[in-house]
Amino acid sequence: MRLIHVEEDMRLRFPGRGEEFNEGVEVGLLIAGMASGRSELSIRIAATNLEQVQELATRLGYRVRVEAQDDCWVDITCCTGRIRPKLTLVRSGSTIRALA
Repeated sequence: MRLIHVEEDMRLRFPGRGEEFNEGVEVGLLIAGMASGRSELSIRIAATNLEQVQELATRLGYRVRVEAQDDCWVDITCCTGRIRPKLTLVRSGSTIRALA
C-alpha cells in the first residue's frame, strides 16, 4: 500500500486501491492547489507522474522545479510569476554595483 504525500506531515492511503488510483489522487491534489491560486507548491509525487504534472503545470502557468528524485519518488516545487534574477555584488573602485 502506497502513502500519498499531501503536506509535510500528512499522508493518505487508500487500502484496496491500485496504483492508477493513487497516481490520480496525487495529480488531483496538485491541480487543486494550483487552481486555488497558490504561488508556490511543494509536493512529493510518484516518478511515473512527473511528465504529466509538468505538462499540466505549464498549461496552468506554473514552472516545475525538481528538488530530488529517485527511482520511485520525485520531490517538486511548482511556482508562478517571474523568475527573479540572482544579483551579484561587484566592487569597482569605491562603487558597488549589482549585476543581474
